[in-house]
Amino acid sequence: MTNEPNRYNSKFVFYGLIAYQFLYYTQLAGRYPGLSPLRLEFLVGGLVLLGIALKIIRGEISLREESTNSAVGLFLLACALSVVFAFVKSRAFESFVQLLKFSSVYLMIISCINSEKRLKILIYFYLAMISLLFVEPFMLSLRGEGFRYSNYAMRLYGITGFFENPNQLGGIVSANLPFFYWMILYHKSLAGKTMFAGLLAIAIWVIMLTISRTAFMGVLAFVFVFWLKSKHKIVALLVLFLMAGIVWGFAPSETKSRFITMTHTLDIVQADESKYKGEGALGSMNSRWILLKRSLIIFLENPIVGVGIGCFFSVSGARWNSWVVTHNLYTEALSELGLIGALSFAYFLLKIFKCIRNSDHLIEMKKDRSISWYTTNALSMFMILRLVVGAFGNDLFRDWWFFGGALAVVTLRILKGKYPSASVGATSI
Repeated sequence: MTNEPNRYNSKFVFYGLIAYQFLYYTQLAGRYPGLSPLRLEFLVGGLVLLGIALKIIRGEISLREESTNSAVGLFLLACALSVVFAFVKSRAFESFVQLLKFSSVYLMIISCINSEKRLKILIYFYLAMISLLFVEPFMLSLRGEGFRYSNYAMRLYGITGFFENPNQLGGIVSANLPFFYWMILYHKSLAGKTMFAGLLAIAIWVIMLTISRTAFMGVLAFVFVFWLKSKHKIVALLVLFLMAGIVWGFAPSETKSRFITMTHTLDIVQADESKYKGEGALGSMNSRWILLKRSLIIFLENPIVGVGIGCFFSVSGARWNSWVVTHNLYTEALSELGLIGALSFAYFLLKIFKCIRNSDHLIEMKKDRSISWYTTNALSMFMILRLVVGAFGNDLFRDWWFFGGALAVVTLRILKGKYPSASVGATSI
């Protein structure tokens, strides 16, 4: 890994990344429709990527220095291949273009984050944007606003864009709980700890108001991983039981009812498909189970390259008159990308976790407690939670895999530069 001072040091790319993330998370065009013709997100993203391309040409950025980059390339190549054999090529091509847009954040981050100072700025800005996603709906909920009747319940919605649907809102908030939790540990001041503890509490309250079982599973996974990583497991278990009792006591009745339906999972799996059809929340669970089985059928019929990125929707509609997505990360990968795409995605994930493991090794060796320590710990939990939440959502072609991968790469890069004589048991990222 090179230590040249000018490598990955572009201020233009860095501030462009911040601007792009701001436009993406605020969804300004959705808030102010008059801005839609300007296509600000596309314009800023395009200019940043152009700047990166020029730096690659000049040799200021090398994409060959991290083997994780190859994993990203293989995954994108597998997705492109699926377009060629897609059930509906126009839909697959549109989905692939959107995937390229989401993946651009990976290239932006690895091209400009070369120091702990920049990493810290990015992390704080990211947390500010995620906070915006759930604090705004929370403020509306205090006035009794922001709720809509959906899936047999009054549920809290996000403000606009990709984060409006309660399942999407609840999913992204629950998956990011580790970042807020580790910020409490990272901060030494009482004010900092209090602020992030408050945000963590608001996040959990918003999750309850979304009444999203997907998000509930994310919270349960967060609790389990928290306990698993705890050095004092009995104390941690007692604290968790106490907190669970408090949360349950304050939870709205609709949230409790929705949560309890998850205890019927085995009944849904064993019952006839028609038994719970149209029966409220249980009917919703039954529909998800039917979708899972159908997506596996489609995979078995198209095992190599699948039916094409984004095309389960079309195949399901044509075959069963059910125009819906898979709602499962794993069967989405299998049915739409086949074994080639699913294995390439698994390889990408493997490289991310390898980076995290190597960073953790360096951190423990040097007793490092910098922003790299924070990022590594939060990111490992974040990736696990994303994989859990993904089992209940259509999450394969979204930006968080690329965001997490990029954070893993740059954190290890920074630590290698910080401790050049230390060995992590690997020659490349």
